[in-house]
Amino acid sequence: MKILLLNQAFYPDVASTAQHASDLAAKLTDRGHEVTVVCSRRAYDNPRERYRKRESWCGIQIRRISSFGFGKKARWRRAADFGSYLANCLIHLIMLPRYDLVVAMTSPPLISWLGALFARIKGGRFLFWVMDLNPDEALAAGWLQQDSWMTKCLQAMLLYGLHQAETIVALDRFMAKRIEEKGIAREKIAILPPWSHDHMVRYDAWGREQFRKKHRLHKKFVVMYSGNHSPCHPLTTLMHAARRLADQPEIVFCFVGGGVEFEAVRGYAECQELKNIVTIPYQPLDK
Repeated sequence: MKILLLNQAFYPDVASTAQHASDLAAKLTDRGHEVTVVCSRRAYDNPRERYRKRESWCGIQIRRISSFGFGKKARWRRAADFGSYLANCLIHLIMLPRYDLVVAMTSPPLISWLGALFARIKGGRFLFWVMDLNPDEALAAGWLQQDSWMTKCLQAMLLYGLHQAETIVALDRFMAKRIEEKGIAREKIAILPPWSHDHMVRYDAWGREQFRKKHRLHKKFVVMYSGNHSPCHPLTTLMHAARRLADQPEIVFCFVGGGVEFEAVRGYAECQELKNIVTIPYQPLDK
């Protein structure tokens, strides 16, 4: 089977969707399928980092496309990056042949619309793997107004992808319920939680101690947040807790990962002169 996978982030990027998309593509290739991936040349969390335009990895044909690299410090920058990526992706899809199956994720938001349109015009089945639900997320973050023309347009694009999909993969029962409330038949929705990398990430007493020593966490009670630092995540709860517990040096709040709010956490710690907040970028799987 010839399979096309659409997602902004892919190997060797460390973003969560990149890791899960890479796992899926590698497993499909192992089973004898021909997999092509269209993704971004820029790293998800650091747009200054670029990858090769074309690459063959584990038998997967990777086509990386260009986009603006304004970053995530302002909403207009994110919108410009997403818009340029979608426009360039559309051009590349026009030149691609028909695939038996198109799998679209949700990075950038509503790439699923392009995937659904591609499958509709050129043929083949369409699977929508929902990692984020936009514009719902943007509405919850206060970035969009409920009755604005932009919200209505984005909702229409989301619904098109949901209705065109033969199968929709949701992260959990709550996301599945929200999708169902949009008028989607429950039998179309499959629930697949993100899996852990137990073959690479496991308890290691020696590694644990080395990590603690390196980041001055030895003999500390560590409260850790790890992953994408999104505006939709309650990071302020942890930051305020760190400020209230600043007089207890045995407790340390450790933020690991990246995302638009990662620098905000670092800035908050510096502004409040909090010594009990430690910020660490994404770590390689082997560490």
